[in-house]
Amino acid sequence: MRGLALAALALTLAACAGTGTTPAAGPAPAAARGEYAVYVVSESADEASRVEFGPGGARIAGKRPISAMPVEIDGPHGVAVSPDGRFYYVTVAHGTPFGSLWKLSTANDSVSARLTLGRFPATIDLTPDGEYAFISNFNLHGDPVPSSVSKVHLPSMTEVARTETCVMPHGSRVNRAGTKQYSVCMMDDELVEIDVASGEVSQRVSVRPGMEGPMQSGAASGMAAMKHDAAGAKVCSPTWAQPSPDGRFVSVACNTAAEVLAVETGGGTGTRRFATGANPYN
Repeated sequence: MRGLALAALALTLAACAGTGTTPAAGPAPAAARGEYAVYVVSESADEASRVEFGPGGARIAGKRPISAMPVEIDGPHGVAVSPDGRFYYVTVAHGTPFGSLWKLSTANDSVSARLTLGRFPATIDLTPDGEYAFISNFNLHGDPVPSSVSKVHLPSMTEVARTETCVMPHGSRVNRAGTKQYSVCMMDDELVEIDVASGEVSQRVSVRPGMEGPMQSGAASGMAAMKHDAAGAKVCSPTWAQPSPDGRFVSVACNTAAEVLAVETGGGTGTRRFATGANPYN
C-alpha cells in the first residue's frame, strides 16, 4: 500500500458555482448544461483540486493545500461531497498518531471544522441525506491489529461511534437506501456490513477463495489468515466494497486473486466471480 500513488474522487452535480440553484427566470442550471465538478485529493502532494467539466472540456478550477504539518506529508486520502453541494469532506490519513476529517466549503475552500479520528483514516462515504459519514481507519502503523470504522455526525462534526471491524479495513460505501455501510478487511479476507442506524456490525462475510459465505463464530483472525497464506493458501486481499444500485449485492475487489466477487446481501450465501486483470483495486 505504501508504494501506491493514490487519488480519490468525489462528484457533485451542483452548479459550478457550488450552489446547484438558479432563479426561475435565469439560465438553466449548470448540471442541465452538462456541467459538473469533480474533487480530487492527491495524497503525496497534500492538496485538493476542483476539476470542472463542461461543453468546452475539462479544466482545473482551483487547488487548495490540505496540510497541518509543514514538514511532513499529511496524506489526504478520501473525499466526498455533501448532497446539497455546500461542503466537501477530506480524510487526512497522517497525524501524530491519529488522522482527521476536514469539512470545507465548496464556495471558497475555507475550513469549517476538523475532527480527529483513528489511525490512517482512508475511504469516506456519506449517507444519502448527508447526515453521517462513515470512514475506514485503515491503520498502516505498527502491528496488524484490528482497526475500526468511524461514524461521524456531519452537522455537528461529532464522532458518534467507532466500531472495531478487522485488520486494515478499507473502502467505505453506503447503500442507496442509507441503511447499510460496507467495507472490507485486507488482512482478514472479510466483507463487513454495518447497520447505519446503530453503527454496529450486522454481518460478516468471508471472501477468502473457497471459503466464501457468512462468517461463523470462531472464524480465523487476520494473524491466522497470514499463517495460512504462508502455507500457500489462496487469498482475496480485498480492497473495495461497492453495493449495487438496487442493494441486492456488493462487489468486492480481490486485489491478490485478480477477480471481483459479487456477494449477495441479506445473508451472503450467493457469490458470483468475475476475472480481472492483475490487482483490481477501487
